[in-house]
Amino acid sequence: MGGVVPVPGWEQMLTPVLQVLDDGEVRRNREIKRLVIARLALSQEQQAVVISSGESMAANRVGWALSYLAQGGAVERHLRSSYRITPIGLQLLDEHPTGMIEKHLRSLPGYIGPQLERPTVPAAKVIEQFIDAAATAVDPLEQIDHVLDHLHESVGTDLLARMNSQDPVFFEQAALDLLMAMGYGGSEGGAARARLAKGGGLEGVIDQDFLGLARLYVRAVRAGAGVGAGEGLITAPGVHDFAEAMAAAQTDRGVFLTTGAFSEAAEQAAREETAGRIILIDGRTMASLMIRHGVGVQERHTVRIVEVDEDYFE
Repeated sequence: MGGVVPVPGWEQMLTPVLQVLDDGEVRRNREIKRLVIARLALSQEQQAVVISSGESMAANRVGWALSYLAQGGAVERHLRSSYRITPIGLQLLDEHPTGMIEKHLRSLPGYIGPQLERPTVPAAKVIEQFIDAAATAVDPLEQIDHVLDHLHESVGTDLLARMNSQDPVFFEQAALDLLMAMGYGGSEGGAARARLAKGGGLEGVIDQDFLGLARLYVRAVRAGAGVGAGEGLITAPGVHDFAEAMAAAQTDRGVFLTTGAFSEAAEQAAREETAGRIILIDGRTMASLMIRHGVGVQERHTVRIVEVDEDYFE
């Protein structure tokens, strides 16, 4: 069974970029990206892949190829993000008509290329696998995305371990803090309707909005605790019990959180109960939400990424 073909790396974009410019015409950044993607005959699936900023991964990699070619003088920038090939670029294309890699650019005047210093902090052990000497597998922004994903996964694992090791009262408050951070509960008074469950978790009704016009039934249990939970796995009976509790509380929407996981049967039961108005949040999703909403974590370092304002230089 084959998967989606990966999006070509920025190195593979170098020759196609020069090819679409080899007529000597000045072309806008956006047009170059469109022509390169068409020349490479990328599939719809490949074109649909986006990076964290929401930009097409293919277009982003064409942009980096353009940037590196401009560094080496193979293309020259014009106003409004436009480019034209230079004699150096024509020579490169003549020497490497079927493709080139980053090392072919290193002899060009002014070329710097991708530079990522290996960090000296302990996090280097976490991200070392993503950075090689030339950093040519993916572009710098994608490398940052990969590193962040890996760091967040590591932090998420630690969060779940700590949540499971704390006492029930702490877990109850942590679950409540997450729901409040996500905009539920309306106020401390509204959120306080939820109470400590028998199994050592959060159980009850909270407001969905600040005015308390809509209510949400919530259950949050630690792995291995609560109805229908085995060794960290909540099964269909646990979801059915949750639906019954919702009905008894006269609510038609519910969120079931756990630091463990839900079985496939439990997920199916949630889709069938109350026309799919039960949302299941497993441990990995819960940890991700805690990171996203700043619950149980603190910001350690902020990276500010900038690019040249082309309008400023017009």
